[in-house]
Amino acid sequence: MKTPTPERLRGIAEALTRLFYCLLAVAFLAAVFGSTGRAFFLLVLGGLTHVARVGAEEMIELQGRKPAARRRPTRRPAVKRSSAPARSPRRATV
Repeated sequence: MKTPTPERLRGIAEALTRLFYCLLAVAFLAAVFGSTGRAFFLLVLGGLTHVARVGAEEMIELQGRKPAARRRPTRRPAVKRSSAPARSPRRATV
């Protein structure tokens, strides 16, 4: 599958931003006029458009970067442990 160009993704992100704010405005009006179920549905749709917009912006950012060279994983340093047994914390008596 062909990846979209950054210009096209910017256009999609701008359109999704407008759609997001329109859905929020209509959801507000629906809630004010008593249609809470429809308002909730429009808020969920607004959330989905927000997630899609952020995804498009993330793709724009990733396409602008050069691929990073893969680094080899480093080993974690060994933790030195004392030979003394662990003590349990003292409990306060009242």
